[in-house]
Amino acid sequence: MEDAVSFGPELVRDGKPFLKATDGSWGFAPRSAIGQRSDGAILLLALSGRGNGGIGASLLDCEQVMLEHGAYVAANLDGGYSSELYYKNQFLVPPSNPLGERYVATSFVVDGGNKT
Repeated sequence: MEDAVSFGPELVRDGKPFLKATDGSWGFAPRSAIGQRSDGAILLLALSGRGNGGIGASLLDCEQVMLEHGAYVAANLDGGYSSELYYKNQFLVPPSNPLGERYVATSFVVDGGNKT
């Protein structure tokens, strides 16, 4: 997949950390990131923050998680109030917006298909 969504900053390039410690971390916040391993597997990351079971993460934290899971490439996505993860009728990473869910322009939907 190439040029499917906008992102930034890049976290991992060619299996190596892309950020420098001096790049700053943009503080701690709910985060979303996407990556891909060299075998083609897609990695999706959503982290809680702002009082919903977590304090969030820095970009350097996200970079480290992606590397630990074998990312060959990875990038930060829109985080903050847009970060949530819903699985089997429940939020694993609930919306951090005090008003609850909000409309977002882009979502990733993973569907394992009909298993009947």
